[in-house]
Amino acid sequence: MSIDHFGEGFCMEAYRRATYQMPFEATINCVCGKWKPYILCHLLAESIVSGGSVRYGELLRLIPTVTKRMLTLHLRELERDGLIKRVIVDELPLRVDYSITEHGKSVYKLLMTMIEWGKTHLTMLEEQELKR
Repeated sequence: MSIDHFGEGFCMEAYRRATYQMPFEATINCVCGKWKPYILCHLLAESIVSGGSVRYGELLRLIPTVTKRMLTLHLRELERDGLIKRVIVDELPLRVDYSITEHGKSVYKLLMTMIEWGKTHLTMLEEQELKR
């Protein structure tokens, strides 16, 4: 992985030395964003089901409301943070595959907790709506 991959002026060493006021800031920086949880869930599911990877175009189909620009941006950030791996497959046509890393697999419990909290929250909102 080259520095150029993340854009001109990006310094991996400076990024890795970045400090946060609180540990949850590092978590939020790595896994939050409108599309990152979707991407991580799809790559985790693929890893659990087949141990394989997902093509860029398949991610676009799996997350139909994401734009190509935003998908690419979030994929690069997840790769930069070591949560996913990007592999260029040298065949015609050229394809790019993404897979979850061992470090990326460590967010599974966090994502499941977010899903459970969301279910509880939606139930609470529905109950409030019924009381009106």
